[in-house]
Amino acid sequence: MEIQVGQFFDSFKDFKDLINQRESEINEKLVIGKSSHSVQQANSRLKGKFRYKDDLVYTNVTFRCVHEGNFISSGNAKQSTSLRNGCPVLVKLRADKVVNKLQVASVNLQHNHAMPDKKDGVYVSDRKLNTAEENDVTRLIDLGAPVRKIQAHISSSYALAACIPEYDLRQVT
Repeated sequence: MEIQVGQFFDSFKDFKDLINQRESEINEKLVIGKSSHSVQQANSRLKGKFRYKDDLVYTNVTFRCVHEGNFISSGNAKQSTSLRNGCPVLVKLRADKVVNKLQVASVNLQHNHAMPDKKDGVYVSDRKLNTAEENDVTRLIDLGAPVRKIQAHISSSYALAACIPEYDLRQVT
């Protein structure tokens, strides 16, 4: 489903459901930006009878692609990686006082990068194991199986990222 300027949402949950649907369809990862203001904050400053609905959660909120911003290395220490590549995707919502709903104030959904496939395991959430998979990995770890063998087993059995990092496996136990 497309997000359009002027579109209204009865609650933050309704908007978040739409975002989650987009994420599952195209493997898009949007995160809440730093400049958001909560309904609780706004209601504490308001005088008079009007109050924002608690279901709105935010009076102003910005969602950005995880690839937004530019990575700046902090010296010549260990080589580090970053998802940041200056992606301009952004969705701004604001609470409308007249109808007491969240409204899309601005939107740009044009990514400047290819969307990674879930099986590539670029995002941590794509490498997350469900309960059954976690139990299987725990059993293999308890049996003393080498990490490479566990990674190969996960890749072939569950069609997850071909190379789940060792530190992700350590979080299982």
